Amino acid sequence: PARGVGQGWLVQNVVDATQLPRAVERPDEDRVVTPEEWAQIRLQMSGEGTLLLCDLALNCGLRYEEVTAVQPTDVIKGDERNASHMWIRQAITWPGRAYSGDDEPWLVGPTKGKRFRKVAVSEPVFDGLGLYIAAQGRQPRSLVFDNVLTAGRLLTARSGSSRATFP
Repeated sequence: PARGVGQGWLVQNVVDATQLPRAVERPDEDRVVTPEEWAQIRLQMSGEGTLLLCDLALNCGLRYEEVTAVQPTDVIKGDERNASHMWIRQAITWPGRAYSGDDEPWLVGPTKGKRFRKVAVSEPVFDGLGLYIAAQGRQPRSLVFDNVLTAGRLLTARSGSSRATFP
């Protein structure tokens, strides 16, 4: 309508007299999973890798795409000056957001914030991660959780599967 007034098609902008409703403030509904709830969720999962991936995501506050892109070289053992930590340098992305089932539908790219960051990892989760990397024989530049990505049905958000498990 404003363009119509400027070009002489309308005498006045009819929308100017309209009062827009005020935005209703709603309380923030973020919710944190309690330790008791997490214990119940864990009971429904199977596979050491599944549990470790979820523990790592919750322990460090990471996105699924960041956890699945972790490499063994990103995992740093703490010492007397620094806590055990991980570098979050990359994330998995899904071009087209569809799983084709034929080739790798995912790519390794930058994180959502496009910046590297260091996150502390609790000792129990860090120890489990170290054991998992050794048991799976991961190479330094491989993805720790690559079996999640190559087994497309396990990507619950992408495939509709109700249960995610991997070794």
